[in-house]
Amino acid sequence: EMVWKDGMLMNPGLLEYRSPSSIESPEVEPIIVESIDPEGPFGAKECSEGSLAATIPAIANAIYDAVGVRLHESPFTPERVLAALRAKKNAKPINLTEGIDPSSPTGFREHGGSLWFKGKGPERHALDPARREQSLEAGGDD
Repeated sequence: EMVWKDGMLMNPGLLEYRSPSSIESPEVEPIIVESIDPEGPFGAKECSEGSLAATIPAIANAIYDAVGVRLHESPFTPERVLAALRAKKNAKPINLTEGIDPSSPTGFREHGGSLWFKGKGPERHALDPARREQSLEAGGDD
């Protein structure tokens, strides 16, 4: 999902994209049916794609079991779950990016984006303007 705010892409890379790993995915128990499909190549039916078909509905059902709201659109982001919970209670929708200036690296970093790979503190990315400013104030130049 691409998130836009004021004409700027808020999630430009895959660092913000969360997809289930094998740990979060349900265990799949294969059942082998030995028969030939006359329309498949060499009689084959498929090669493991069918096991992926149940993953998204399983995650949707887990969210429903956990919080009691049904999501009908993926990806199932925390913002969508929160919006569905608020809609269920007839509460006013909230905008989690309100007041954030994406053109400002500091504002984007505080928003939790991964524009700078290490975020806040001394472990900031070398290209982070805030790190450069701190270095110049300390009399150094990285």
